[in-house]
Amino acid sequence: MTKGVKQQGQFHMGHPCAPNPCEGGSSCQPGYDSHFTCLCLAGQKYSEDRKRCEEAKVFPGSLTVPSMTFIDDMTNPQSEGFNSSADKLITMMRDLFQSHLGYIDSTVLNFSKMAKGPARTIWSLKSGGVNVAMENNFKLDSIITEAVINGTIQDAIVDCDKTGAVCLNPLLKNAAYKETDLCDSYRKPCDDTSTTCTSDSGRPECTCQDNYVKSEYSIRTCKACESGKKAEDGVCNDCSFGYSGLNCNESWKLILVIVGTVLGALLLITLIMLPVVARKTSKKSSSKKSSKNAEVPTYTSPYTAKDFRASALTNGGVTNVSSGFAGVPKIPRAMPNNNSWDRGSNLEMTESGSRQALVTRGDKGGVRTSGRERGRMSEKGGWGRYKSSSGQITTKILLYV
Repeated sequence: MTKGVKQQGQFHMGHPCAPNPCEGGSSCQPGYDSHFTCLCLAGQKYSEDRKRCEEAKVFPGSLTVPSMTFIDDMTNPQSEGFNSSADKLITMMRDLFQSHLGYIDSTVLNFSKMAKGPARTIWSLKSGGVNVAMENNFKLDSIITEAVINGTIQDAIVDCDKTGAVCLNPLLKNAAYKETDLCDSYRKPCDDTSTTCTSDSGRPECTCQDNYVKSEYSIRTCKACESGKKAEDGVCNDCSFGYSGLNCNESWKLILVIVGTVLGALLLITLIMLPVVARKTSKKSSSKKSSKNAEVPTYTSPYTAKDFRASALTNGGVTNVSSGFAGVPKIPRAMPNNNSWDRGSNLEMTESGSRQALVTRGDKGGVRTSGRERGRMSEKGGWGRYKSSSGQITTKILLYV
């Protein structure tokens, strides 16, 4: 950090940082009356000669000054109150550390009203007192430590409180100083998101957190690996199979592969089992049909369809239908008399033993038999006629196979 003053015409409309006079990665903080300050990251110091930020030993701390009156104007870095109060404190620190090798300068970061602390007195309650956040900067090769810085300031405060002792600066009367860890300072030297900060003798060390690797552009911040890679031992390596995204946190590819494999296996099993199941079903159907066919007896006619057609049809017409059925046994059928159901039929079966021929009752050609003979014939199978006591004749036909 350094302070500078722009000449008239070097800034636009009274703004000392337009255009930006700070280079080498620093930022411009405007001050009072064309003054500006080039700010670097904590742990760095702006070199006016090289026009860039360089590594340095930085010792931050908080100085409580009860003898300084706080005004609201001190909170504005571009105000006269801020700049005049800062100049007084910077001069006091230069006088205190100029004898130490490697001292560069001191920087005032901000002012705040003193609210509590060991240096608070009745007088400071009336004046308000001031808390000052500041940094003391030393060269990188300096052998200075936090203990030396703290001891030097505390001794100067004690001297101002002793009667008859030489006080370096009246501002140190009843003052108090507390060193601040560089990692917890007003301007943190390391990126909180990607690094873990540690400090030693005014030097910060920024260690990359998990899933981050060092950046080639800055030692104070780390970077995340690109999508599809993961940080391992400070190096970005490709994600394992099935993983993707930032730090390989996405596993949808692996899930897709597993689901696809399972579905493919099920489909393959289905294709293999389908013919087997179809074959078993076909065999069962054939077996059932065979069983049904076995239960139904088959009848084979001794006559072919050709014989029936030849005997039944002659010269394109029906000549003798019954001749086609020659040799087929006929069942005798009794025909009732047209006059009355009560009268006996005029047809009766002959006693010749034939089951086919019918003769008219009383026909001379018929052969009558006695009741005994009729009984014998009935036992062998044939017909028999019996006369009841009322005179009604009953015909019975007995067939024995």
